[in-house]
Amino acid sequence: MLENAQLITADSDRAAPVVLTRELTLDQPREQVTDARLHATAHGIYEARIDGRPATESVLNPGWTAYEWRLQVQEFDVTDLIRAGGSRLEVTVANGWWRGDLGFEKAMANYGQEIGFAGQLDITFADGTVQSIVTDADWAGSSSDSPAASLYGGQRIDARLRSQEPQALPVRALEFDRSRLVPQVGPLIKRQETIAPVEVWTSPSGKTLVDFGQNLVGWLRLRVQGEAGAEIVVRHAEVLEHGELGTRPLRGADATDTFVLSGGEDVFEPTLTFHGFRYAEVTGFPGEITPEAVEAVVVHSQMERTGWFECSDALVNQLVSNSIWGQKGNFLDVPTDCPQRDERLGWTGDIAAYAATAAFQFDSADFLHKWLLDVQAETAHNPGGYVPYVVPDVLKYADFASHIEFGNAWQGPTAVWGDATVWVPQALWHAYGDRARLAAHYPGMVLHLESVERVLSDSGLWDTGFQFGDWLDPDASPHDPAAAKLRPLRGVHRAGARQGRGGAAMGGARRASAGRFRRALRRRGRADHLGLRDRLRPGDLLRSARRRHPRSSRRAPGRRCGRP
Repeated sequence: MLENAQLITADSDRAAPVVLTRELTLDQPREQVTDARLHATAHGIYEARIDGRPATESVLNPGWTAYEWRLQVQEFDVTDLIRAGGSRLEVTVANGWWRGDLGFEKAMANYGQEIGFAGQLDITFADGTVQSIVTDADWAGSSSDSPAASLYGGQRIDARLRSQEPQALPVRALEFDRSRLVPQVGPLIKRQETIAPVEVWTSPSGKTLVDFGQNLVGWLRLRVQGEAGAEIVVRHAEVLEHGELGTRPLRGADATDTFVLSGGEDVFEPTLTFHGFRYAEVTGFPGEITPEAVEAVVVHSQMERTGWFECSDALVNQLVSNSIWGQKGNFLDVPTDCPQRDERLGWTGDIAAYAATAAFQFDSADFLHKWLLDVQAETAHNPGGYVPYVVPDVLKYADFASHIEFGNAWQGPTAVWGDATVWVPQALWHAYGDRARLAAHYPGMVLHLESVERVLSDSGLWDTGFQFGDWLDPDASPHDPAAAKLRPLRGVHRAGARQGRGGAAMGGARRASAGRFRRALRRRGRADHLGLRDRLRPGDLLRSARRRHPRSSRRAPGRRCGRP
């Protein structure tokens, strides 16, 4: 893939997106074009246009993967754009996840310090010949109408720059390892729907607040006309505090978009960032905020709704709605923990617990398959040999302060978090019954179990090293959510149960390991002596899933629940 394309960049300020341009001169008349395909990827995120028209409806391309080993190459059909007279290919490249200063506690984690784009436009003519136009240092570079863009911080757009001659920027080729390139397997990230404001009011401090009535992920689209140079500032948050926009939970994420008016009719849509929010604080908007002027654009990976549930209890129905919207918001190319603060990471423990629900509510097969391939790649290349706590594991590049627990003590395999390599494929198997996918995920399961075997104590139990335990214990203070009642031993038993159940499918080595673990558990004693009274029975932990549940209650692999 992209055998002849170079990864190119244009020199500019670190925060600023750049524009890379190539004039298109076709070898034959346009009416002879039968097919045109754009193959593209980036260090960062990109938007491709032909004569100003988008090459794809997707956004935040090419998404987020374990970039060091899996950089997705996307393919878009642009035949109609070329045949319609397309003569200019223009690509905007921004920091995205590649140079996003990601992570909490000022981790400032990045994959590299230079963004870039690699692409190849293949144009096929009626006689079968193919003209290929590839990225190289001969492309032109320039500034964009966006002086700054980041995922956590937000985007600044200056509409005055749209009518001005852009600043020319030097273009150069970057080092590029093509062995990392892989075809895209996950769904595209797209705009899904728009939501109008349900209420606009003035806060106690005099700020204009807009309520969209629903926590969502995406951005605002504004249609506005005002004085040239005037600025509209939009801050985003999920909650209110004391009648004002509640930005405290955002921690280090500014989540602020700024729009500079041109003096004419402007449309603003900050597509090089995203926010998690229900409320927006809007400053500097000329005139009245109406549904025609301001709307929220919901963005997430393309997924088909497959599961519905409704009952007579309004609170239960609201819980289901919360889960649906929570999945939409956190399934933006990676299954994340949150979409709003300075984190938005693929925590393995979160999706381990949620995968079965996700597969019921939406067709998550391709989305989670893509993520599991990243899990396997990260684990295989992890010097410690264990499943990282977040995938993609950008935190390995974090610059944590020495006092941060994560940077010093959070090391080694973990129960539940590492078990995502088994639980997520299990959820997909029960939902879709895809044996080939299960086989593709199996090596990742083995890597996790092998990492656990290496840290078993002399007793044969997994009772050493760091564990998250009862992370986010409901009884813990909201100011100290990690203050759990139970720590490692709960994870010991869960991991033991997983190994025991899977023994028959894992071959002789895995069966022997499961047997050793089972015997160690029996020597250790009953589960209620470990603080698990009334939660688990030792027999339940050590029996297979088929013996624990009556045959009449089992669902065959491949059964899918949905609207009748």
